[in-house]
Amino acid sequence: MKTFTIHTRTMGKITFSNPGGLVYCDFGDQARDGKLGTRICTGGEFAGMPLTATDDDLERKCRIWLRAFYRDTDPKDRSIMLTLRTNPTAAWPMLDGTETDGFSA
Repeated sequence: MKTFTIHTRTMGKITFSNPGGLVYCDFGDQARDGKLGTRICTGGEFAGMPLTATDDDLERKCRIWLRAFYRDTDPKDRSIMLTLRTNPTAAWPMLDGTETDGFSA
């Protein structure tokens, strides 16, 4: 398994790895030791056909994926998407009853 890290101005540090040939990425400060991160797919996506890479072409394929990700996503959507990828509970309302949906009796 090989790892490759890109430092970006807008998203910080992104670390890619390819255990078993599938490519995973960890975004910035959310990277956790011992975790693979999020599996990425072709075309700058997180869903679809998984991106595969050998140790020799990991860097090239990750750069292509990142360019497609930047090109095909709106900056506002990109920020929301990355927040949900790194902290899935951010999308859920507070569960302590202090927040309502407007339909409560």
